[in-house]
Amino acid sequence: MPKISVVSCVNDFDKYNCCVGISFQQEQRDGTVELLPIDNTSNNLSAPAALNLGIAKADNNIIVCCHQDVIFPEKWTTSLFEQINIIEGTHKNWGVLGIFGIAKNGMRAGNVIDYCGHSYNLPLPAEVQSLDELCLIIRKDSRLRFDEELSGFHLYGADICLEAMAKGLTNFAIDACVTHTSPGGKLGPDFYEAEEKLFNKWNGRNPPIPTIETTCKFCRLQGGLKGFLAYKIIRRKRKRRKKIIENLTSAGVDFKLLRHDSI
Repeated sequence: MPKISVVSCVNDFDKYNCCVGISFQQEQRDGTVELLPIDNTSNNLSAPAALNLGIAKADNNIIVCCHQDVIFPEKWTTSLFEQINIIEGTHKNWGVLGIFGIAKNGMRAGNVIDYCGHSYNLPLPAEVQSLDELCLIIRKDSRLRFDEELSGFHLYGADICLEAMAKGLTNFAIDACVTHTSPGGKLGPDFYEAEEKLFNKWNGRNPPIPTIETTCKFCRLQGGLKGFLAYKIIRRKRKRRKKIIENLTSAGVDFKLLRHDSI
């Protein structure tokens, strides 16, 4: 079995041990999983800074960066490498993999159990524009790293997906279900601060796409007329999808179980 390193930014070791830690007990014993919890109990590190510390320490090329409250099922690493093998059949130098994200058409794609229930959108793996930070997988030799200038704990997943796209790499949501135990929350001032930093960074760099849609909202990456028009078009498409989903829900259809490319 190939080996992986699992990196987490941890401010609650009891939670980490009950979730990530207990998930890989057997794999730790047989040496196929390296756990790298980065101590942030003093809250002096941003998520990008903590994860980059773990990536630097990792002994394995495949690195899983996950939240401290993620539970991985038995034989999850087998599912991960099955998905990697499928992807490498067409995209040898993939960028970022994740459990859940937003496909190119704006629909959610992935396989996760969280506070909303079980979202399972086929077909997977699926090319995506962004991935949720709950679990991100990179190759150490890709040299992709999290941007510590963003600081905080938001949008670093969207940013590293953009970095991969800027290098000509493709990002994927994969079929390797995990359980995310954290309850959902409202977007606060720290999110909008991160959004502003993301815009300022990419507006000056000719972004690979003018607007990126995340599992929380969509964010402009480019100013001027081009960025404004892209924003308007995506907002119109999002409203149309929302109406379709409302109609499906009224008809008793659970849209979370639909193929991400069917709407």
